[in-house]
Amino acid sequence: MSLKEAVAQRRAEEAVTCSRAPSLKEALLEQRSSEKWASQSSLYSTKEDATSLLVEASGDKIWLLPWNHFILAHHQDEGECERLVLTFVANEVTISGLNLGILIPEIAHQRLENVRAAPGKYLKSSEKEPFIEKIQVHSLEDKKVTESY
Repeated sequence: MSLKEAVAQRRAEEAVTCSRAPSLKEALLEQRSSEKWASQSSLYSTKEDATSLLVEASGDKIWLLPWNHFILAHHQDEGECERLVLTFVANEVTISGLNLGILIPEIAHQRLENVRAAPGKYLKSSEKEPFIEKIQVHSLEDKKVTESY
């Protein structure tokens, strides 16, 4: 093998081993596509030492809100629908759905790690688990809705 061929072979091997790691967005999209929407555990997740809350929006919008910026939460049961409002220093997250009261202890202990909404057609499969139908994120700086889905 000539020196030129050896160098070419080594470069080819390095190109294979140096592939880049997926971005956060790519990793989340891959995870989302592999999960089934009917699985309630895919609508929220908890972690004992969660440092932030990841709010996933349709259209590839993602908010990462640090728990150390959390101010307060408010739960309101409106009969057929519940609202859970989480206020952070610069943003307010409004979650609408059913059985959201189950999430209150997770929020109180800052263990809620991830939330996302599901299509309404999966409502019947929710039974007693929290069902997140809609999430709105408002900026408190300009008091406008920055995303609604």
